[in-house]
Parts: sequence; structure tokens; C-alpha cells
Amino acid sequence: MKNIIIVFVFVVCSTLSAQEKTLFPSEDYSSGWYGASVLKLAEINNQSSLLMGVQAGYIMNHSFIIGLVMNGLVSNLGIEPQTGDVLSDNKDYLHLMYGGVELGYVILPMEQFHLVLSSLIGFGKIGYNNSVDDGNNDNFMGSHNGVSFFLVEPTVSVEANITSFFKVKAGVNYRFSTGVEYRDLRNEDVSGLSGELNFKFGSF
Repeated sequence: MKNIIIVFVFVVCSTLSAQEKTLFPSEDYSSGWYGASVLKLAEINNQSSLLMGVQAGYIMNHSFIIGLVMNGLVSNLGIEPQTGDVLSDNKDYLHLMYGGVELGYVILPMEQFHLVLSSLIGFGKIGYNNSVDDGNNDNFMGSHNGVSFFLVEPTVSVEANITSFFKVKAGVNYRFSTGVEYRDLRNEDVSGLSGELNFKFGSF
């Protein structure tokens, strides 16, 4: 009986002293917030275009990313409001904004140069100003008419650790858009390849 009690006490003590195994061990786990400015070069409505954007996100264990993104067209793209044809001297300009939730994963984040895989899932709005509303669309940014659309934008990037709080990322992405039906603007006018450059600040 005495031997049974000794064995029982030994098993209980061993169980209590054993460390719990988790997905993110507390001594190794790290997380933080970051913000970023974005420059994108894309083809919108068959024209080379510049977009600018901002990002804010949370990174878990140096690798898992969840954030919010907003991008907007800054190039003045003149179009003919009834046909969508590109014009060089026109007061009707294309307007585009889109954003959503970004999910991503950083491969080997402690290396100076590493790979980042991410995808944006969200919504946008496209239209133009100084146009006559046909009664089928709501106002876009005040005097701009347009329609909303859904998009998914996967991205492959190379990121560089500049300092402990600053990173630079360059990548290529592709916008898959659906729901763009406004005058002669269609999904293919918004979908396509683009390149981007990110400047990220935060606690990584």
C-alpha cells in the first residue's frame, strides 16, 4: 500500500511540473501593431495608373498578419462618360477606391530578406465625376457617380528588415474584380496585375 501511495504522489507531481504545450509558447510568442503607406502602379481602364493607400494591422508571432487596407486612384484618367473611351483633354475623370481585410503570412521573418504571402478581400467603388446621372446609380463621393464591386487581391512580396521598427516591402499582385457594370466600364477594366511598394512602421 505504501508503495502505491509513493507511486501515486510521484505521478501527480510529475504531471503538475510538466509544461503545457501550446501553439504559441509564452516565452517565444510576440505580437505587435504596424502601419504602412502604399504606392501601387497598375493598369486601370487600359491606362497606366498610380494608386496610393494606407494599411494598419496586427502581426502575431512575427508571422500571422491581419489588417485593414484602403487604396485610392490618384492619377487623372480622362474618359468619355457615355462610352468610357480614354480621352486626353476631358473634364470627366475616373475615380476608384477600394479596401478591405488583409490576411497574410511571413515566411522566415527573422531573416533580413523574407517572403510575404497575403490576400486582400474587400469592396470598392468606381465611377467618374462631372457626368450626368442616369438615375440608376447613386452618387459617388459627392459629385461622382459610380457602382460598388467586390474584389480579391492576392499578393506575393519580398520584405526587408531595415531596423527593428521599419520594413520595406515590394510585391506583385492581381486584382480579381466582379460587379463592375457602369456604362462601358466592366470587370476587366479594374482587374489586372499591379506592383506595389510598402513602407511599414511598427512593433513587429
